[in-house]
Amino acid sequence: MTTNSGDIVISGLSYTYPDGTRGLADVSISIASGQSVAILGPNGAGKSTLLLTLPGLIFGTGRISIAGITVSPKTVREVRKRVGIVFQNPDDQLFCPTVYDDVAFGPKNMGLSADEVDRRTENALSSIGLSGYEGRSSHHLSYGEKKRASIATILAMDPAIIAFDEPSANLDPEGVHGLSTVIRAITKTKIVVTHDIELARKLADRAIVMREGLIIEDMPMKELSGNKRRQRELRLFFD
Repeated sequence: MTTNSGDIVISGLSYTYPDGTRGLADVSISIASGQSVAILGPNGAGKSTLLLTLPGLIFGTGRISIAGITVSPKTVREVRKRVGIVFQNPDDQLFCPTVYDDVAFGPKNMGLSADEVDRRTENALSSIGLSGYEGRSSHHLSYGEKKRASIATILAMDPAIIAFDEPSANLDPEGVHGLSTVIRAITKTKIVVTHDIELARKLADRAIVMREGLIIEDMPMKELSGNKRRQRELRLFFD
């Protein structure tokens, strides 16, 4: 069977936090290269925990394969070339003096030439609408601009898989619309963690619903978004 650069296979994945709290319980899913997947559920469902296991930021039991590479302490360097995470708080990713430095940080650490670093940085900023921001301080950007800049830091490394943790958090409706447009235009394997089913409808073609570390539903996004009864049963909204 051919393995593509954006393929993810998770088998029997479980994770328990140091305080004994269950984060994930026997999670098994496959995501094909190029697919857009929304992971839905309330706070504490295990959504963000699942994201952290993909590039080996935390390790549970079970198996994760990224493009045919089993995620382990020995393979994290290779895996992290293929998986990028855009964290909920952009300040977790923006720590350099200028926007250029933040976006160029990843490519520089990949050992790329100065010309290639410049090219990737310029392309990433252009793709998210921040051309001309290179010399600005990330900390002086609006919150929505920070969100875009944090995406650019990942795009510049050109991973096959990008995961977004609650991308709409703390954004007003205009900011959510703008960010949705940016994310939709990204042609990679995309995983969007959110509790917002309307955002999920715009960004994903598949819905995975989690609760208490378990996967309780996996279905086409179109079917879920059009079925209010099922949404209510899954406790994705209340009325």
